[in-house]
Amino acid sequence: QKNGVSDGEKLADWIDLAIAEGYRIDPNRIYLTGFPMGGSGSFPLARGMHNKGKFFAAIIRVAGQSESDLGEEIAKETAVWYHIGLTDTEKRVQVARQALETFRVYACNKKAKETTETDDITGHERTTITLTRSGTPYFKYSEYTDMGHTPSPCYKDKELFPWMFSMSLDN
Repeated sequence: QKNGVSDGEKLADWIDLAIAEGYRIDPNRIYLTGFPMGGSGSFPLARGMHNKGKFFAAIIRVAGQSESDLGEEIAKETAVWYHIGLTDTEKRVQVARQALETFRVYACNKKAKETTETDDITGHERTTITLTRSGTPYFKYSEYTDMGHTPSPCYKDKELFPWMFSMSLDN
């Protein structure tokens, strides 16, 4: 239940300490996923990590409603897959759609190739917009037509975790 910038700073310090104590942590492969408060807290946590010179390799954000701007410096380094059910609250859908628009206008995505796919592999019809830079899908945005406030459909996607674990800061 950590969701603030200061929590992200503490997490970065904890990671440094754990590495110093000999834990086998690859600082290029630190991931975050969260729903709903965890989804909302993902961007502030990423900013806190950034304040300490660290980045998540990827974030899976599900139904966050807090904010839509990760920050371009972070978006350059951190891949994001944002999931939202269109029958969730109007505010959550609005924040999610604003995030898509914000990521589209980041300078780092200026030359990104945008593709759109529709499928129902999770049991819910969805449309996924992907922004690909240099062959890497750095930003994915999925809207689920008949899904409300639930995380389970997105986690049924067989490509979700392979996508996340393919992300590394040293790519």
